[in-house]
Amino acid sequence: MHTHTTRSDGAYSVEECIDAYRKRGYDFLCITDHRKYFQGYESEDFIVIPGTEFHYHDDELRKAFHITGINITKEIPTDDTCKPQYIIDLINEAGGIAVMAHPAWSLLTHDDTMNLNGLTAIEIFNTLSEAYSCRGYSDNYADVLASKGYVKNLLAVDDAHFYDKDAFQGWIMVQCNDLNADSIVNAIIKGKYYSTQGPEFKQISVNGDTITAETSPVAGISFISDTFYVRERVVESDGLITEGRYKIKKTDRVVRVEITDADGKKAWSNYIVL
Repeated sequence: MHTHTTRSDGAYSVEECIDAYRKRGYDFLCITDHRKYFQGYESEDFIVIPGTEFHYHDDELRKAFHITGINITKEIPTDDTCKPQYIIDLINEAGGIAVMAHPAWSLLTHDDTMNLNGLTAIEIFNTLSEAYSCRGYSDNYADVLASKGYVKNLLAVDDAHFYDKDAFQGWIMVQCNDLNADSIVNAIIKGKYYSTQGPEFKQISVNGDTITAETSPVAGISFISDTFYVRERVVESDGLITEGRYKIKKTDRVVRVEITDADGKKAWSNYIVL
């Protein structure tokens, strides 16, 4: 959901980018070159969702707002003076969804994001930011936002530029009826997907006061909530497990499920609002 080509600062051409992801078994991607609109591409077995990445930097206060516009219907001209809320408003007006990219890499405070209206999602993992800056994980950042009532969907992405160690490491698995851009994006808006580096969620269900997660074989299943201390938050065993249960606490308002496989690779659900 976040890639770059030679149209901005990526190492691959559009054709090379599409070919690389197709060969890896992907069904879709979104090309989001910096301030360069890509209008999309559709075939029977592969979709490129229209997109652009916008940015606004405040070098004095050391913060960078990078916002991807996903499935926008037209080019949106911006420059260095265009501030984040203005950019988000333009994305929504153009029929797209706005995603806050790599907030940990960007050194954003929580207020920086919470003061913005119209975001659909936040990147929980960004491969480029982790591979080259060691600031690719924004899970704790998103959890603090959610604990204050600012609950957004979560995306794992590549942000591929060089296509070496910054590609094919973060993606989403989407539940939708049709392989087209609108169907995929509608599922993202509704939270009908999960983010992963490889491990799989088979099913997450809520029955009464219990959340059950069924997964591929993993080393641990964590139920991350906005309650400070939960002794049984992490479900582990001597070997690999494929199911974990969590009893919802009276103090929980949101819970997300995070799984970790034997190689340390993770997958993340969206927030369950209780």
